[in-house]
Amino acid sequence: MRKLVVGGLVIGLAAVVWASSGPMSVPGASSPSWTGSSKSDERSKLPRPRPIGRPSHVSASQALNENSLPANGSAPRLPPLSVRLAGSIDPVGGNASAVVVRVDGQSVPVTLSGDGFIANLDRVSRHAMVDIQVSKSGAAFTALAGSVLQLKRQAGPDGTVVPSENPSLRVSPLSTAVRFFVMRELGGRLPITDRELDSALHAIFPDDLGPAMNMLHLTAAGQIALPAGYSNGHALLANQTDYRIWVDLNRNLVRSFETRLREQPGAPFAPVDTERSWLSLGRIPLGGALNFATTSEALLKTPSGYEAHSFPGRRNASFSRQLLSDGDLELTPIGAVYRDTVVSKPFLAGNYIDVIQRRTVASERYRRIFIGDRSALWLRTRVESVGYPDYPSQLPEYVTTTVVIAMADFDRTLIPFEPAQLSGRRGMQMFCPGPISLAGQRPDLLPCQYAVHVMGASGSGTIEGVGSTVDELFRPIVPTATAAFQWTLEADGGLRVSGPGYSFKAWRLGLGDGLIEPIMYVATAQDANGSYSHAGRSLILDSSGQTGFSQDDPLGQWKYASFGDERGEYAYHENSPLVSTTFERAADGNGWRRDTLSDGNAVSVITYRSSWQLWSGQLYETRYQANIPTGIPGTSGFHTCEQAFAQGATVCAPLRVRHFRPFAKVGNRWYGIEDDYLRTSGLGATPITFTRLSRANVYRPI
Repeated sequence: MRKLVVGGLVIGLAAVVWASSGPMSVPGASSPSWTGSSKSDERSKLPRPRPIGRPSHVSASQALNENSLPANGSAPRLPPLSVRLAGSIDPVGGNASAVVVRVDGQSVPVTLSGDGFIANLDRVSRHAMVDIQVSKSGAAFTALAGSVLQLKRQAGPDGTVVPSENPSLRVSPLSTAVRFFVMRELGGRLPITDRELDSALHAIFPDDLGPAMNMLHLTAAGQIALPAGYSNGHALLANQTDYRIWVDLNRNLVRSFETRLREQPGAPFAPVDTERSWLSLGRIPLGGALNFATTSEALLKTPSGYEAHSFPGRRNASFSRQLLSDGDLELTPIGAVYRDTVVSKPFLAGNYIDVIQRRTVASERYRRIFIGDRSALWLRTRVESVGYPDYPSQLPEYVTTTVVIAMADFDRTLIPFEPAQLSGRRGMQMFCPGPISLAGQRPDLLPCQYAVHVMGASGSGTIEGVGSTVDELFRPIVPTATAAFQWTLEADGGLRVSGPGYSFKAWRLGLGDGLIEPIMYVATAQDANGSYSHAGRSLILDSSGQTGFSQDDPLGQWKYASFGDERGEYAYHENSPLVSTTFERAADGNGWRRDTLSDGNAVSVITYRSSWQLWSGQLYETRYQANIPTGIPGTSGFHTCEQAFAQGATVCAPLRVRHFRPFAKVGNRWYGIEDDYLRTSGLGATPITFTRLSRANVYRPI
């Protein structure tokens, strides 16, 4: 059996056991009180998040429903397990005064020595979840260790689990932040299965972890004072209002967390891990919301290493792989892997001009900082050179970024398509090269239109309605162009679609509701300069139905039904202050969109006025802009140009058009294709130029 060595000392038998009244929780949220040895009653009463993917023993053709445990007597009883935990404690904040290890809420004896502890779990339920709490004079650290079965697997033949096998056994500010935000997604309670823990890992906001970890470290070290009335950083973190204020006051220091993240040890990758493909799915709320996401990544295994696809996309995706001496996984580009963007720089005699900025990947390094069943939290440290190909005298600058991403095992997460799901009319994404705004700029591959694909039985098909649904003056039109495509169901159950100038491959996430199927995809294209690609998450919409709005259907207040809980980061994030969006339409044709925003402390509402009309049962909403302000604080846009002219405007034009084409209604939810057009040309300029966001969407009245 391995022994844990901490600070040169082998952990001995000095016993310090902390008897606690209950688990640390998120104040203001309910937390179950575990008092008995059997947890079946409590488990059955708690809400369950919708699981992602399928367990390895369930075939692709089986319907997946793991939201309930087997009924008593429906499965054979499995023998209990025994395993030893040999953990360590982050030394910041001094020595621990007490450690509590709970197995499904029941404390077990703990031996504490310096910065290490040992807990023997003797003959306990294999499905029981393990939780750890550490008390110091000015700090409180916690960790989620997973189920006893997971710990037993990680321990191997010696029966002892150490932090290099399960990073959560290093109880630290980082493990505390992970536990806190997992509990936040679960309504303040602990996860009760490994599957539930996996789902919560994909529901948390990774951007929350770094600032929270840094705050917990800095306050425990005494480098930043806590606000009055708080004894430790964990208590401050639990009060969202005070934490947001505190982060705002200490933003520069608390948000400089990337260096500390890179200092965090992890669990070494094993050679078998490099034989797997991996996915970062973007945030998926626990309810399995039918939303799309572009913040996705795919590491697809190849004989030479990996194809690493991400969003935003980039040129080339080929990397070699290497396990480093510390167990990290390092990817090195095979050829140049880069992305071009246009930025403004003072390169013309000190005057700013638009130039191509090229970010070329030097390396990508991955480290596992939390391990679940099929999912994990990884650190990704990317080193890039930033240069300007048209200005070689500007020497490249090297930039290092470190982020936390939730990763999932490809084979245990994605679900193959069934042939029956690939017939008839299906709404799917089309992809186009991005616009070339400067000579020589290499285009990106972007989602450009969500359209109905008529899937023929022979693997061929037709894309209907290709083109814009508004004309050069933002008036409704019906696109009549079509395009041919090919499709095939490949050996791994992935759907391959080849359209005009592009190809994408998609896999199911197992979160569909019968009309919409969330998917993970990788889109690729080729041109004279080579390949370019990106990874993302989208939806396939059953478009076989034909429906439309009646005149009164759009009236009243509405909201998206496709974006889950609409929650944002726990602390203020300057790049995403949106809290929620609602739409209201009146019988006179006037409409309002209201965005609720938060700056971390106060909440404000911005109202955008528009008009609406039905055109062949489809909804068109238009917002108008004029050369005068609205005169109403917090209100933007006009219902009509006539309204603007009546208030003194001399120039007016449509600014934004939202077009929603419904295909089905189930209950109070309307499913369809949405196109959102935003004018990019100047006020009054014709013809109108615009950008377009095209996607499947779901709306419901409030």
